[in-house]
Amino acid sequence: GYVFVDFTSPKWLHTEMYSRALAFKREFHYDFVQWDAVNPRSDVTGQGFLFVDEEKCIVGACAFRLREDDGKSWWGLQWIWFAPAHRRAGLLARRWTALRERFGRFHIEGPVSPAMQRFLAKIGDADLMAYKNIDRF
Repeated sequence: GYVFVDFTSPKWLHTEMYSRALAFKREFHYDFVQWDAVNPRSDVTGQGFLFVDEEKCIVGACAFRLREDDGKSWWGLQWIWFAPAHRRAGLLARRWTALRERFGRFHIEGPVSPAMQRFLAKIGDADLMAYKNIDRF
């Protein structure tokens, strides 16, 4: 399953999101952490998900943000991270439909890891990496 996190969520959930965003930053050598645990109300369009396994342990997380340009808006999957011990275990595949139902044809923001590219190709959603193929509303 997963736990939804937005700007109204309790502080401890933001701390858990931050921990996974920090792990993502370190693993992929980004310049900054893409989740604000100190002032979550500064990001009212950010929506996070903490992925939990059967034992209710947090094994990963992802963050979506509402994007806007030229009078249009759409959802972007900004980052997704699973603990190494829980990768390639089908956890994302089992939750993918729920994410698609919630966010539609969202844009997967790059750079996209080779593992994520393989996952998207396998499930037939590689086109979500192409900016022109997203749903705009």
